[in-house]
Amino acid sequence: MTWQLAPEAWGQGYATEAGLILLRWVFTQDIEEVFAVARPKNDRAHAVAKRLGMRWVGETTKYYDLNLQVYRIRPADLP
Repeated sequence: MTWQLAPEAWGQGYATEAGLILLRWVFTQDIEEVFAVARPKNDRAHAVAKRLGMRWVGETTKYYDLNLQVYRIRPADLP
């Protein structure tokens, strides 16, 4: 899944709110962990991942032929 918000919606908490709702639902589906990737300079994406309780686990070039930062969350990590 991916999403993008219009610039006028930035800073309103929509991404964090939607992400928390989605993660809470995902963890009712017998899923043990969720990963997120973000471009290194996308500070807003990194901030959302951290607010969601996700932890940085490294970098990868596995997706989209890009260097991406990887975050992970498990049910016990939810805020």
